Amino acid sequence: MHKPLSGNRVVAMSHIVMGPSAGMLLAFLGAEVIKVEPPEYDKTRHVTGMGSEFYPTFNRGKKSVPHDVKGPNSLLLCTT
Repeated sequence: MHKPLSGNRVVAMSHIVMGPSAGMLLAFLGAEVIKVEPPEYDKTRHVTGMGSEFYPTFNRGKKSVPHDVKGPNSLLLCTT
């Protein structure tokens, strides 16, 4: 089945609900979504209780890479 966004790459630098939801939808539509996280990773990875399914649900279908956007080597290069 052809997905309309196949062949597109998206860099996601978001957290909480709306950003991850948008990235999840783009991945579902076929885009390659690369989630940029802080070096200590997204804090929602370690949520317990009722929120424990947040990270796996809203970040499925994405690739993840840690990157310190506040550090001295904070240049983020994206290629197509």
